[in-house]
This record gives sequence, structure tokens and C-alpha cells, in this order.
Amino acid sequence: MAVVMLHTSSGIYGNWDNYTSDANSDKSIFALYIHLSEWGVPVFLLISGALLLSPERDTSYKAIFKKYLRRIFWALLIFALPMTLSESFLENRGESILYTLYDGVTDWLRGHSWAHLWYLYMLIGIYLITPIIKPFAVAANDRDLEIALCTLFFLSMLLPTISDNMTPIEGYLLLSPPYIFIYMLGYYLHSRAEHHKIFRSKGLWIAVFAAATAATTLGVFTKDSLGGWTELAWFPLAIAIFMLAKLTHINWGIARKAAPYCFGVYLLHPVFVNLSYKILNITPLNSLDTIPCAITIPLFFVIFTALAFGAAYIVSKIPFIKKLAI
Repeated sequence: MAVVMLHTSSGIYGNWDNYTSDANSDKSIFALYIHLSEWGVPVFLLISGALLLSPERDTSYKAIFKKYLRRIFWALLIFALPMTLSESFLENRGESILYTLYDGVTDWLRGHSWAHLWYLYMLIGIYLITPIIKPFAVAANDRDLEIALCTLFFLSMLLPTISDNMTPIEGYLLLSPPYIFIYMLGYYLHSRAEHHKIFRSKGLWIAVFAAATAATTLGVFTKDSLGGWTELAWFPLAIAIFMLAKLTHINWGIARKAAPYCFGVYLLHPVFVNLSYKILNITPLNSLDTIPCAITIPLFFVIFTALAFGAAYIVSKIPFIKKLAI
């Protein structure tokens, strides 16, 4: 649902000039909702690391290919390919069908599908590298695992931030996305952090959550967006939410009922966002003129979420899809 909120806001913010010529404070509201929901993907990676790097979970290459990659492949084929082809047909109007199909399939193979689907391609890499990093993560003592995490944090988060905001740094220093770092951090927080009394304090994580939220809000309204070092505010926010959920031992019935459809919600919600924004031209900016965007954005989020859950429920009843457990 955090990802749905992210795209509800970014769908307008990322194409601001297409929807309004009024550069007013509403843009800051969209930016705030974006940055307060950016924890969604990192938290999913933290959860994935906690589960898949656990010694009890079978993550041999046989299991990786038979279970995990199989699911991603079908999701890419059934959902990502049609979405990519639809973009190709829109971008190549007037071209031959063969060229349009070639362009669409090529983009699909390269990972140039609808923006939200980048995550599926990233998961392929995470799954493939799991049997390589898991033996170290499981066998390492706390100190070695902490040193490894600090090294990954430096290489994949601090160095890129320094490079973007202070002085260019050559890529020879292994500048890379922080996905593996966050993935391994999830395992550490789940399996090792409980040994440290301070990490078991809800008060600590509530304070971290509040501080990260305040820093994010301040950064947005002073700069109209997050930039520079404040872009790292999502990191403590994601960790705080992950740890609070873990320490609270949430076991809600509604969550268990919603769980089977969440992957479908992730795959399908942009269909409704794009339909509303790009085709019907119904947006939080123009639909309810007398109501501020701070309220219309959550309203659209609720509508998109409900539609996506409904669509996921319907799709899950298709026998072929049901068999694949998408």
C-alpha cells in the first residue's frame, strides 16, 4: 500500500508540467507523500532478507529456479510484457506492427517496462545471488557481519551520496545500488539485533521514526523536494517501521486475508493510476477544486488501492493464474 501511495503521488509529481502550469505549494504536498512512502520497497527487501537468508529456508539454486524465479518469470510474461507492448504501440504509432513488436519485446528483455516493474528485474538478481551470500551471512559471527554491513553501507549508500553532492567519485570504487546491503541488513536485524537490548526498545524505534518523518517533512518544505544528504531519510524510516512491526508481533486477521492479493496489487495498481491520470485526466489536482491536495491525494490512494485489490481478487480466480499463485 505504501507503493500505491508512492505512485499515486509520483504519477503527478514526475510529470508536473503536463497537469498544471501553476507551480504552487501543492507540488510540495506531492513530494511529501512520495518521500513518506519511499520506505515501502526497502522494507520489503528487509523482510526478504530476514526470510530468505534464514538457515531454515531452502534457497538452493534448485529452489531458486523452481519456486522463486518461476513466479517472477510468469509475472513478467503475463503482466509486464503486455504493459511494455502497450507503451511500444503508443510510442511507435505509424510504424509497422513488426517494428512495434520488436521494440516492445526488446524493451521487455532489457527491463524497460512500466516504471514500477523495475522491482521484478531487481528481484531476479537478489534471488540469484542469495545462494552465494547466504553461507557467509549464516556462518559469520556478529562482528564480521556488522563489518560487512558497514562496508556495504559505505560502498552503496555513502559513496554515491558523496559523489552526487560533493565531488565526483570514480566508479572503480564499486558504486552500486544498495539492494544487497538492505537485503542482508534485514537478516541481521531479524536474527542478530535481538541480542542487543537497545534494539529491542520500541521507544528507540518510535523516536527514530519521528525524527526521520520530521527530517523528511522539513526537507520537503524547505527545498520542495528532498535532495543531497536528506535523501537518506528513507533509510532510518524503513528500519524503524520494520523493527516496530517485528517487535509488536502484529497478527491482524485483515492482513492475513489481504496477503494473497498483495503481489497482484503491486502488479495491477498502475493500470488504474495511468487510466485516471493519462486517459481520463482525473487527478488530485483537478477533480475536487475546493478540497486541498493534502486530502485529495489520500482519497485517490484509497480508490486506487480498492480497485487494485478488487482486480487482484478477480485475477486470482482465473485457474491458470491461481495455479501460479501470482
